[in-house]
Amino acid sequence: MPLARAVRYILSVPANVHLILSSSLGYFYFSGLSTFALLFVRGHYHTNQATAEVVLAALVGGAMVGTLVSGKITDTMVRRGFVEARVWVPALCYFAAAALLIPGVLGSHLTPALWFDVAGASLLSAANPPLDAARLDIMPAGLWGRAESVRTFLRSLAQAAAPLVFGGLSQLIAGIAPIQTPIGTHAGGVSPSEARGLEISFLILLVTLFAAGLFLARARFTYAEDVATAGASQQGGRRAPRDAGDQQPGAALPAEAAEDRE
Repeated sequence: MPLARAVRYILSVPANVHLILSSSLGYFYFSGLSTFALLFVRGHYHTNQATAEVVLAALVGGAMVGTLVSGKITDTMVRRGFVEARVWVPALCYFAAAALLIPGVLGSHLTPALWFDVAGASLLSAANPPLDAARLDIMPAGLWGRAESVRTFLRSLAQAAAPLVFGGLSQLIAGIAPIQTPIGTHAGGVSPSEARGLEISFLILLVTLFAAGLFLARARFTYAEDVATAGASQQGGRRAPRDAGDQQPGAALPAEAAEDRE
């Protein structure tokens, strides 16, 4: 297919659109969280730079664990006949991550709050491997490269916008009731108003994770049908005849010949 026609087809598959939207929203929140995690930890929990970096490392470690575990779990579920596992598991991961991050952000003490944050980051990343596999399930193999290009392009836009949205919203909230410092002094580190702005921004933008879960919940209605359609397109109808003389009237052409004729 020409590129424009391929993009139109990719975006015409209902389940694929829902998967792209949910994945982009998940990357959006994780990008914003990882960008401002250091500032938030230093301002909210009044820690030094070294402690904040340890917290960030813990978030990354949790994300890695979630990525490694979720793919194996969903593959096992699919082998046991749960066809929609690659849609349901990420949806539950997004909902659970949003729920766990609420006490993680609101906690006033670092140690208990850290475990909620690490668990939330782990579930956020755990949604990605089954989503990547699901996108392959519903897309013909001949379009995998272009489908991934479309997905990566939209995901990159979401990741690029995340720091702007998180930072702008936090500054807006912090500017509503800023804490004034005495004249002639300079506030060091992260001010309480900035930390409060980040805290409220993290909580408000959790709505993106709930939205990601809802998109996946809607994808379940068409996922099985889209998987079957992609599988049928791989076969290209009936098997192509060995010789031109073996072609029967009305027999289906190979997939490549059908595309050329179109």
